[in-house]
Amino acid sequence: MASPLLAWLSSPSPPPAHLLPLFYLTITLTCYVASKDPSLASLSLHGFSRHTSPPPPAPFPLSLVSTPVPKKRFVDFYALSCLVCSLLLASPKRSFPLLLFLLHSARRLYECLHVHNPTPHSNMTRAAYLLGLCYYLVTPFAYTGPGTPSSTFTGLLLFVLANAAQHFSHKALADSRAASPPDAPYPAPPTAWLFRYTLAPHFFAEVCIYASLLLLRLGPSPAPLHLNPALWALIWVHTALTASAGNSAVAVEDKYPGVIGERGELYPDAATFIQDCKRWHYDMAKSSLRGRGCDPGLVAGWEERDRRAVAEMTRRADGGADEDKVVKRKGKKGKRA
Repeated sequence: MASPLLAWLSSPSPPPAHLLPLFYLTITLTCYVASKDPSLASLSLHGFSRHTSPPPPAPFPLSLVSTPVPKKRFVDFYALSCLVCSLLLASPKRSFPLLLFLLHSARRLYECLHVHNPTPHSNMTRAAYLLGLCYYLVTPFAYTGPGTPSSTFTGLLLFVLANAAQHFSHKALADSRAASPPDAPYPAPPTAWLFRYTLAPHFFAEVCIYASLLLLRLGPSPAPLHLNPALWALIWVHTALTASAGNSAVAVEDKYPGVIGERGELYPDAATFIQDCKRWHYDMAKSSLRGRGCDPGLVAGWEERDRRAVAEMTRRADGGADEDKVVKRKGKKGKRA
């Protein structure tokens, strides 16, 4: 039974390869339209967003795809991806980016089994589940075939760092949920490490992972860039996670007002990061002055000069939510309602 499948995978152009850009374009446009239509937006809600703002019963035929599916079934996505990647790697269509995608899928499979701590309230819709299965069935084909990447070192470095960041972000979320009381199934999001700059560092890392795979697929190719399936996979992931991060921000702001602060929804807040860098610079400079045995008066003068600047940066970095962001999230909540 495996021989015909391998023969089909080894063909010069398996059918999915021709349809990948169209597939990604279709689901990207569908996600965008659904995010603008309140009657369809509920299909994309899952986890915290779905539990905090449960959608009303959907009319027929949407009710067929809006029934809840436990979020622990994410394990099916990555098991399927690992299977398809393994079969492709056993064929002449194997490539280095495909191997990396297999490693990424295997890590996510491990996290679903041993790291994540889903609650009984953590669900997704049947539509999201079926879309996830289709996505991980065809996406390995986006990274098949020969190619000479033009940015191997940059792509590989970004891939490793983004996977590490996503793993530690998932670990922080799981630890936060495990430490919360039983009557609080969804605790406030963490504030340490990358969570200081963005509400969803795991989403941001996912975008970086697909960007790294695109870098590894760039190079001499007969197909133009706009037909590169890796590019369209990145566009889809960015669109879907932008919508998910926005829904999460609305839900968090509704349940834990003021917790988000100046953090970004998907991308890290650059102003907060720059302020932290300046504070680290001040601390290192003062430590250097003390280490060189400088006059205590000089050190005291340095501290006095930057005391107000550090206090202002601390206030802005640790202060309450930026009013413009809060108003924007409230607008999203009203539109979704």
